[in-house]
Amino acid sequence: MLAENARLMTTGMFSVAVTYTPDGGAPLEIRGIPDTHFVDGAADDYGPLATKVAEITVADVDLPAGAAAGDAVAFGGNFYVVREPRPDGTGVTRITLEKVTP
Repeated sequence: MLAENARLMTTGMFSVAVTYTPDGGAPLEIRGIPDTHFVDGAADDYGPLATKVAEITVADVDLPAGAAAGDAVAFGGNFYVVREPRPDGTGVTRITLEKVTP
């Protein structure tokens, strides 16, 4: 399973080139699978809310040691700040991102 997950990250079929820059560190070129989806939130006076969430899934072996919130990610001409890296125990990490307007 771990080898299969790593293979999916390094092939061009689903993955894209990503520049990952640790806070205060040097940029690193890795590959990842981007995803954007809606998450339902709590309802307010106007009805239910939905939030658009950007994530990228990367192989654990490609991430720099100490990858954390506050790091920078760029791909597809967009820039993001890492909000929450979440390793899933299978050799990949889903990283929740916040889009940055340059």
